[in-house]
Order: sequence, then C-alpha cells, then structure tokens
Amino acid sequence: MDRRLTRAEIHCDTMAANPARYMKPITPNIPRWDPYLYKFIQAANGMRDWDAYWERFEVEVGLRDILANAGLRMRNKEEHRLVEAWPKRCKKGGSQEEFDLKVAKFSTGFERYVELVRKA
Repeated sequence: MDRRLTRAEIHCDTMAANPARYMKPITPNIPRWDPYLYKFIQAANGMRDWDAYWERFEVEVGLRDILANAGLRMRNKEEHRLVEAWPKRCKKGGSQEEFDLKVAKFSTGFERYVELVRKA
C-alpha cells in the first residue's frame, strides 16, 4: 500500500478541517515561506480527523494481531478510561480561546493514545 498522500489529498484534507473558522483564510498568492501559511496548515492538522489514518496504520502493521499474540487487546475510543484517544485534537465547535491555545502550544492534534488491557 502506498503510504504517501497526493498533493490533492493533502489539500482536500486541509480544507476539510476548515481552520478558517478561527483564522483569516489563506489567499492563493501567499508565498510558500509565509509564516501565516505554516500556522494555517498546523491549525488544519490539529483539526483534521485522523481516525481513518489510524485505522490504516493498524491494518498495515497488523497491530491487533501483534497485541493478540501478546495476550492484550486495545480499548476502543469509547472505552478509554484514563485519557481520551485524541486528547490534543481541536474539538469541533470549540471556542476561539481553545483554538488559540492549541495552536500556540504547537499541539499537532495527531497524538493518539492507546489503552491496552489483558485479554480475559
């Protein structure tokens, strides 16, 4: 399986995350080295839905099989008890203050936490 995303896929994902709700939209003629462009892309990454990429990763590396061989299983997102699966992701409908804090802290948004439990 090809792990690289095309430019069109990256652009589509960035715009689907829609950080323009919290920031001025980028203009087509913005230089590639403009710091605002990097901030916009970082914000989009923090808002993006990474679940599909995580599922793809699980399949590619055979994570569930590896865990099963070790006598473990992964809790579902809904079962997490210690910390939510994506704690640093910007929440949909979050406040401007929450968004500014996440961007200022350079939280990427794709930090995935996994809770493992022994199989019964």
